[in-house]
Amino acid sequence: GKALFLFPGVPYELDRMAAEFLVPWLVRRSPGVARETWTIKVAMRPESEVDQALGPVYAAFGGEWITVLAGAGEVRVLLSAVGAEGDRRERLTAMRRQTLATLGESVFGEGAETTLESVVARLLAESGQTLATAESCTGGLVAERMTRVAGASSVFTGGVVVYSNASKSALLGVPPELLQSAGAVSEAVARAMASAVCTRLGSDLGIAITGIAGPGGGSAEKPVGTVHLAVAGPGDLPVEHRLARFPGNRERIRLFASQMALEMLRRRLISNLAGAAAGAARVSV
Repeated sequence: GKALFLFPGVPYELDRMAAEFLVPWLVRRSPGVARETWTIKVAMRPESEVDQALGPVYAAFGGEWITVLAGAGEVRVLLSAVGAEGDRRERLTAMRRQTLATLGESVFGEGAETTLESVVARLLAESGQTLATAESCTGGLVAERMTRVAGASSVFTGGVVVYSNASKSALLGVPPELLQSAGAVSEAVARAMASAVCTRLGSDLGIAITGIAGPGGGSAEKPVGTVHLAVAGPGDLPVEHRLARFPGNRERIRLFASQMALEMLRRRLISNLAGAAAGAARVSV
């Protein structure tokens, strides 16, 4: 009275075959008890903070139907429901609506496959603007993430990896005296890099990252994990800067930095689009 399934262990093949064959088989043989899950993604907000914010949602729907999973700079909130299709869809819709209202602008996307870079690319396309990147400690990670998105060539002009002080000056024109006085890992240099890359690569917006990813190179004043991030543009908008001290090893620090840079840009794009919409509404009135 039992069915056995044998699947390959390679994750890509296993995931695809389970989705295409196993899940439909289970649904057909489990009338009224099928389970459905929806994913909501949050950027650069601690897992504990997200969990605490979801208190009213837990109270309304039951904590056993909501799972909070943490990653580097990203939290996934999984909402689940079981039952007949109409009932579970109605319940999921209500859970989704309240969760989105609770978490607000920290939600960057929905669906398991959604990535922060794909959302940024979409917002750039909607605004008709382009992006360039200037990276030091992340070594081009933001640029690599942007180019994962199909069609990104229409919104991403390119990036430069300026790891040494000499390259920061030669490729971006950061003054040597600024590097000497402020240090390469500083607010002033991050701001200069963000503005310069817009000019050098002809983009509307620029991201800059400079920091200490470790394991060596830190100091009491600038410990490992210290990262300065900046977003410039579009136009004459002030350059936004943020200082972060990320935990973890070298790769985790680099991933955190790329995630925060993209989240800073996402929020700026949302603000710009909202401002443009409000301006258009005033003109139409």
